[in-house]
Amino acid sequence: MKASVSGGCSCGAVRYFSRALTEQVSVCHCRDCQGTSGSAFAVRAGLYSRDLEVQGAEAIAMHVKPGASGRATRRSFCSRCGSQIFISFDAIPDLIFVQAGTLDDSSWVNPNIHLWCGEKQPWVAVPADALAT
Repeated sequence: MKASVSGGCSCGAVRYFSRALTEQVSVCHCRDCQGTSGSAFAVRAGLYSRDLEVQGAEAIAMHVKPGASGRATRRSFCSRCGSQIFISFDAIPDLIFVQAGTLDDSSWVNPNIHLWCGEKQPWVAVPADALAT
């Protein structure tokens, strides 16, 4: 795992940096992530909220809705190009998750957790050694 990361939206209006990553790199198979990503799942890396630096925050728009816990799920995206950048959950306020596709270097991304596997598409295979819920 990398010691620090950087990334941003596809138009460059939003950039982020963090010097501290969590060990969590997850794949979410829930229907909500399928719908918002336009794919079969969303891949994201966990960062500590306190260590995240954002440039261009004025370009960030947010969609908020209740998550499975009943508490807010916040999806942040660039209001200019539409790139999904972050997702955060009021149920776990110390973490924020970046969409892996927004990382400047995603070559290190190797998901170790698969979430909402009961809603995954039938053609998606979850690795046998992954933690799956």
